[in-house]
Amino acid sequence: ILLERYVERRDAKTWNSTLHGALQGLPVQVLQSTSDQGRALLRHTQDLQAHHSPDLFHPQHDLSKATALALAQRVRQAAEGHEKAVRRREQHIEAREAYRKQSHGPGRPPDFEGRIEFAQQAVEAAQQAVDEALADQQACREAIRGLSTDYHCYRLTDGAAQDAEQIEALVGVRFAVIDQVADRAGLSQKCRGMIDKARRVTTDMVATIGFVHTEIALRLAGLDISSSLRAEVATRLVPGLYLQQVSARAKLAQDRRDIAATAHLLLAPLRTPAHPLQQLDAQTAEQLDAEVKTCAALFQRSSSCVEGRNGQLA
Repeated sequence: ILLERYVERRDAKTWNSTLHGALQGLPVQVLQSTSDQGRALLRHTQDLQAHHSPDLFHPQHDLSKATALALAQRVRQAAEGHEKAVRRREQHIEAREAYRKQSHGPGRPPDFEGRIEFAQQAVEAAQQAVDEALADQQACREAIRGLSTDYHCYRLTDGAAQDAEQIEALVGVRFAVIDQVADRAGLSQKCRGMIDKARRVTTDMVATIGFVHTEIALRLAGLDISSSLRAEVATRLVPGLYLQQVSARAKLAQDRRDIAATAHLLLAPLRTPAHPLQQLDAQTAEQLDAEVKTCAALFQRSSSCVEGRNGQLA
């Protein structure tokens, strides 16, 4: 931690002056800042002439706040409607059985069968409403979680590079699902406003992917290696190291194993003694090692390493 200090204000001017002091005498250049969309931090990043990478947690949190409660309430209301429909049907059945146990004079009996059939149709319609509400709830959850799966500079399943246009398309699909659910559920304008707030962050998310790939290309171009070897570094070594980092942070054990296995498939051929990477001289190898590690760590989408420390300082 280079900078952690009690201050009266947390405006951009204070950030600028305190960070400048913290970096005095250090061979450090700030390339990017990863944070929520706080105005002071955005201005601070502009003053540094650095790139701002949005924190993925905050738009996901806004999407959850906008949809979770409303969709859960819709599920509860649909379930209550189904229970009422079932009770009405059972009441008609009980009334029919009670009528049959009694003796009656001449005249047409009540149309119990018609009532039961009508009640059964209401039960089926109510069950469909429950199924639709549950399906929308699950689809929305998966779309929000899917942003985390999609938003990587390299695809988790095979390590292929994902450029800004691909990320924009993937994120667009997730928001399309959320919008469709919001329409069907009739979410309020306040909820839709929170969805739009999260959507606005995606512009910076897409820009961050472009920044990362541009920076990686520039760094790799400066290596004194052949073009064929540079291509392998770009398509196998950097993605493999990146996936290793992602696998270590994955929440589910199966995800950690799957991503680590993909990283191994990318890296294993490069580590054989006969591979050209292993034949580099010591100085070139050291330079390459430093650059690829930097490249693999360039994509930052979370400030969780410092999130919560505000509470401690308060």
